[in-house]
Amino acid sequence: MESLEQIVQEQKEYFESLLNNVPADLVIFNKEHRFEFVNTKAFPGKFIREWVIGKTDAEYLAFNHYPTQIAEERKKYFETAIKEQTTVEFEEVTEDSDGKTVYHLRRYYPIVKNGISVEKVISYAIDITDLKLREIEMQKRAGMFRRLVNSMNQLVVIMHEDLSITFANKKWLEVIGVKSNQLQHYFLEGEKTFLASFSLMLHNEELDTEKELKVYMESRAGNKLILEYSIVPFFETDADHKSWAVFFTDITEHIRAEEELKNIVEKEHKLNELKSSFVSLVSHELRTPLSVILSNSDLINQHADYIGLGENGFTKKYTQRITDQIDIMTKLLNDFLVVGKIESKKIISKPEQLFPQEVFKQLFKEFYSPWKDGRKLDYIFSGPNHPVYIDPTQLKHIVTNLIDNAFKYSRDKKAPKVKVNIRGNSWSILITDYGIGIPKEDTANLFNAFVRGSNVGDIVGTGVGLMIVKYFIELNNGTIMLRSVVGKGTVFYLQFNHYHESVDK
Repeated sequence: MESLEQIVQEQKEYFESLLNNVPADLVIFNKEHRFEFVNTKAFPGKFIREWVIGKTDAEYLAFNHYPTQIAEERKKYFETAIKEQTTVEFEEVTEDSDGKTVYHLRRYYPIVKNGISVEKVISYAIDITDLKLREIEMQKRAGMFRRLVNSMNQLVVIMHEDLSITFANKKWLEVIGVKSNQLQHYFLEGEKTFLASFSLMLHNEELDTEKELKVYMESRAGNKLILEYSIVPFFETDADHKSWAVFFTDITEHIRAEEELKNIVEKEHKLNELKSSFVSLVSHELRTPLSVILSNSDLINQHADYIGLGENGFTKKYTQRITDQIDIMTKLLNDFLVVGKIESKKIISKPEQLFPQEVFKQLFKEFYSPWKDGRKLDYIFSGPNHPVYIDPTQLKHIVTNLIDNAFKYSRDKKAPKVKVNIRGNSWSILITDYGIGIPKEDTANLFNAFVRGSNVGDIVGTGVGLMIVKYFIELNNGTIMLRSVVGKGTVFYLQFNHYHESVDK
């Protein structure tokens, strides 16, 4: 049989082997804080392990030139463990031989004999430097996050499924007047609609976490606020514990501005309707006196012929002036009526099948062979006489307006030229005059209502003709372009498709 001493020695070696392989600095102290055992993790060198046995912790620290403050802190915790007969845990910050900061989690565990007195104290320490550095980095990032969120104009909270709030930025106190630790109670008492919506969204399997909703709150100044909020996942610690970041944006002024804009648009629409009705009424009412004036002018001519004054050029001269002015006034009224209908969106396109060669031949024969000043329009037709689809009334208005302008703004010049060209999928009208031209700075606004060229002088015009022309062209799916040189003339180029669908503007 083995001797008792041999058995004890084997057990001692066995337990020392176990303690030496523990992945922590393990030390056993007596009540006087003197070393009785150290493992190889705590003291790798054999010399220091043998030297330290029997020494106090303060002597060991002084030998290694550690600050006396460390020895004092350890002694304080050591005495607390003995006095209270309970485990004491603390973090210790030191420096290694390279001057780098090292963090240890250290514990003193007292061994109590018979439940009365402490015989020994087991101390073990774990190097938590990497863990501590990661914790510090996370704290820095958390601090940056808080500073970032606190600087935002939005109101932000971090919420859990149970509706608890773990974070709220400072905007809540500034805008609503509620501190972060009061927010959950604030929602439960006063803003249940938000919590109800939030809970409903969380239990929706098809939750759109970027969907924006609105909630109504009251500011600390007593003003009603409209807040738009969006919910996004914040982080997940595990499958059962989720958090969401909720961002509230004050859209009160935006909503108010939208409502004001809507009211302005409605008022503008009513004013346009009133203006259109007024223009229509006045235009119709003025037609009666114009008709009376024209009929009386005809009667004057008839009476002059009856009494033998028909050869008198004086009478013809002034009755013709009356007739010309009535024509101008009638055209003006017609234009104003069209503008009123355009603004009230009451004009539609009613395309019909037309053969351009016959239409333009008849139109030009009726109005421009010759024009009232004696000049004859130069007209060219090219391409096959295929049918096109366009509103005939609007086409007549477009063409006569542009040709009238071509004659009107080229007095005493070569007669204007019109070229109609039929091609495969489209057809075009080119109108050229050799008159005063249009200044470059005027062309950008020329198709707006009541805008005329700055060089028209005393030439009569309303400034609405080209606006109507452009509207009718676009209503018939066409385009218009112009090129002009002051003093040399102007070219208008119109292009349409062969086929056209009615468009209700």
